[in-house]
Amino acid sequence: MDHALAMLVPGEYQGRRIDLPSPQLVEIVLNAGYQRRGIFALPGSTLLGRASTYTNMFADEASSARHRAQAESLLTSGSVDAESDDLAALLLRSRLEEASRDLGPQRDSPPLGGPAIDPLDDVRPALERLEAASGVLFFARWLTGHALLDMGLERGVVLEQLLQSFEYTALGTRRPPGQPLDGGQTAAIQIGMLLDDGALRWDPDALAADGEHRGAFTIDFERMAAASQHAMNVVLHILATGDRAAFDALVARYVDGDVVPQAVLAERYRGYPEISFVYSVRL
Repeated sequence: MDHALAMLVPGEYQGRRIDLPSPQLVEIVLNAGYQRRGIFALPGSTLLGRASTYTNMFADEASSARHRAQAESLLTSGSVDAESDDLAALLLRSRLEEASRDLGPQRDSPPLGGPAIDPLDDVRPALERLEAASGVLFFARWLTGHALLDMGLERGVVLEQLLQSFEYTALGTRRPPGQPLDGGQTAAIQIGMLLDDGALRWDPDALAADGEHRGAFTIDFERMAAASQHAMNVVLHILATGDRAAFDALVARYVDGDVVPQAVLAERYRGYPEISFVYSVRL
């Protein structure tokens, strides 16, 4: 997988052999609804150390209904058809995200031919998140191309990643007095790049799948492969060469610009309260 990334930026990064750890599994036993303080977590969230623990959070009936309602409020009917109640797409999305964090240029690898001081130091956490998010889309297609994934599951993974990016963008890209929020900024950049490449389209007049909201996204799955490869190429180039100006340009266009309908995303997600959970671990 790492060599597949290296092929995208020849001469800028050399692939390595990497062994990825297998996750532990924790099963949530009760969704407590709105009776307890909510927690922010995702399927695959790390509880015992990064990339070590996967959960079935949001797999219960109430969470699945909320998840689908959110999707239907933002996507056209043809795009939301890829939504599934199957936990496989949720968990595979998380697994690919975590794997992508360990692939590609790393923090201890200085930019190729760059200065001794890392020009990406203060934005590296955001770039690593962007690499992970881009890796989900890129490796979903890569696995399908190697006959390790069927098209239906690939589309499910793509949809789950886009829905996560929608939600992170909705939560905000900056905190007062303008400090960047890494999750929101990288999500907005991912959405914006897909919009520019035509793999995602925003139509302010389109009717969403729920038949209630006006203004919706359409996913072009046929363009997603090329768009995800382009996004991965951009991120790897920045990480491998320390091209800070390129990252700043992404922020200016997609976070501070008007390419991504951030206000609409925030308004739609505010209508869905967070879910809370009670869980146990048997030793």
